[in-house]
Amino acid sequence: MKWDDNKIFVTKVILAAITVVSSIFQIIVKYYEPDNVLTFNSKHHGVPDWFSWMTIILSIGAPIGYIVIDSCKKRIFKEKMVVIKGRIRSGTRSATGNIAKQKEYIKEFFPDIETYFNGTINLLLETPFNIYKPDVVTPPLEWSPNFHEKFGFLKIKFESIPKQTSMPLDALIYIPYKSPHFENPFYKEIMLKTKIDLTGIEFCKIYIDKHCRKSVVYTID
Repeated sequence: MKWDDNKIFVTKVILAAITVVSSIFQIIVKYYEPDNVLTFNSKHHGVPDWFSWMTIILSIGAPIGYIVIDSCKKRIFKEKMVVIKGRIRSGTRSATGNIAKQKEYIKEFFPDIETYFNGTINLLLETPFNIYKPDVVTPPLEWSPNFHEKFGFLKIKFESIPKQTSMPLDALIYIPYKSPHFENPFYKEIMLKTKIDLTGIEFCKIYIDKHCRKSVVYTID
């Protein structure tokens, strides 16, 4: 069975629920059986002793399972990702206003765009990276009077160096097809779902969950 993010999330929620419920049961059993929680009597005041042991095992085992799954997720995540390091560059801040306008036209073809922050992080990558098949490509959109432009988006993960979060953040590579940087394989613009404080942070990593091959540049098949 392939463990995608949804299955891992559901499993972790179930384990967390088991932890909470088993702990509550332990409190209840302790309340009704203050002197007999860990005995081997078959019954005491109507509560079977095996039930006490089961709740103890679950309350200990569920958190351990949660930690193991979380650790495995991080390991699997790193194994299946192409990782490219980049340097964060200051921009002109014009993207903030432009993206707000563009979203009104892009959302018809890519509804998830509305969940992303109106701004980009400009990166200069250490390894050149050309994107031939983005996850989403819009038709030419007239987002400005008498100006038509296509937009592409590649779903990635973003992580600052040093790390600010336990796991890399969901992100997009934002590709405006008429940008002067469109054909530059080193320059990429990144969109995040929330604005983060990158003050004093110079480097980052992007994680690409795709099959890539390395030739002169990285390319996505």
